Amino acid sequence: MQRARIIGVIWLIAMAGGCGNGDEGPAGGSTEAALFVGQWSYRPGAVNRMTCGSQTRETVLNGTETLQLGSSAALEWVSGSLGCRFDLTIDGDTARVVPGQSCHVAAGANSGTLEVKSASFTLSASTRTMVASGSAAARYDDGRTPCTAVFSGTLVLP
Repeated sequence: MQRARIIGVIWLIAMAGGCGNGDEGPAGGSTEAALFVGQWSYRPGAVNRMTCGSQTRETVLNGTETLQLGSSAALEWVSGSLGCRFDLTIDGDTARVVPGQSCHVAAGANSGTLEVKSASFTLSASTRTMVASGSAAARYDDGRTPCTAVFSGTLVLP
């Protein structure tokens, strides 16, 4: 169960990468940012592939992700169950996690720090769906072999 939680955290952290040049400042009524705001639910088929050393495990992603207007960036991705927050920039229909962000997750024997390597949320032009993809690295507090994760999936705004 705790390992599943760290996998979920890696998915969350895996939302980093690239810099946008759209709405990057603090939120202030941005129409672009408002399109991303909400509690998004995973559609079937969303997966996270985690590799630790020579072992790889694929996990189905389900539940929700929350995007809200940010205070220090255009958007903020909030993971309530993990206590992590990540700043996002916006460039047109794509929001990206600001590079270099990490989060420490206390998950018992699987506690560690997740570092976002790349990630983006891209809105669909015609429906309230977005595609998410990215990668992250996990470093366990006890010094175990670090892990990497790659995720992809579609989310919908009910």
